[in-house]
Amino acid sequence: MGKLFHRFLIVFLIIGIVTLNTNVVHAEGSFHVPEVQDDFKQFEQDTLPKQEQPVDSPPVNEEKGVLDSLTQPFVDAWNGANEEISDIWESTKESFSDFLNWLDGVLSKISNVAVDPHSARDWLSKQADLIKNNWQHFINEPGNYLYEALAIEDYKAAWDKLTSDPLGYFKDA
Repeated sequence: MGKLFHRFLIVFLIIGIVTLNTNVVHAEGSFHVPEVQDDFKQFEQDTLPKQEQPVDSPPVNEEKGVLDSLTQPFVDAWNGANEEISDIWESTKESFSDFLNWLDGVLSKISNVAVDPHSARDWLSKQADLIKNNWQHFINEPGNYLYEALAIEDYKAAWDKLTSDPLGYFKDA
């Protein structure tokens, strides 16, 4: 009984506050709209001054100097490093995209449990076995697992090429 009284009291308070706080505003008067006069465009138009045309200069042939020949290997190395980093970034994005697709597949299979529990159970057991096998491989041979999972042989070959012949590495890149 007390809860019902409190609810009615709150409703009446809200209605009272709303009705007491309403302010009525009456606008009087009108807006003044200016009129466009007929002689608005009747004036003399002066001719615009001509703009000066820029003088075309003959093309300049740039020749490489001593400073350019000294800095060129560094520029090539920088450009090669930028390309290598962008390739690594693209590979990372692809790997993450593959992971998200896998996760999406896992979540969609989990959501299908209510629809088809037998196939979902089979799929989940296969995924559990896969995770278990990967974990066992990681525990038994961590170096070999990381070597295979991260494709370290590609990075190792790239590092060997970079350290043995840096200019050749960036020329090949």
